Amino acid sequence: MLLSVTSALIAPSAIAAGLSTARGSLRVEGPDDALVVRLTHAYYVSGPDRFDETKTVRSIVFTADDQAAAIDACPDMRCAMLSSSDGLQIEIGDNGTVDWWAHVAPVQYSSSAGGDALKLSVDSAERVAGTFKLSGSGASTAVEFDAALARDFSKPE
Repeated sequence: MLLSVTSALIAPSAIAAGLSTARGSLRVEGPDDALVVRLTHAYYVSGPDRFDETKTVRSIVFTADDQAAAIDACPDMRCAMLSSSDGLQIEIGDNGTVDWWAHVAPVQYSSSAGGDALKLSVDSAERVAGTFKLSGSGASTAVEFDAALARDFSKPE
């Protein structure tokens, strides 16, 4: 009974974020040497597309630091995207492509990946799990993840 009452008091997004994990690393070409960050957190978010609000965008944000509180406090989806943390964000496209953004201070890279870069073993509105591998365009990564929906920005809080 205590677990039920306690669980009811915690925001669903906080519970979901706590159940999400990532294992891997991100490497970007820096000004002098390669910069590497270990990815340990994965946050699955969805919300309206910034160019066409009739469409829904699904993204996974990978970070080294815990960003659950920051994402939970965001007023919109744009705020949840790597604004102040080193890491990687991928946007899962409907057409099989994955747009990605990598940031390890002071360097940023972005591009699109297709084909075999993203392999999902679970793909639902509530959870995504699988692997993302990338090599080229200034960045490389191999990350395994299991992420419950941390936040749906199309639904009012």
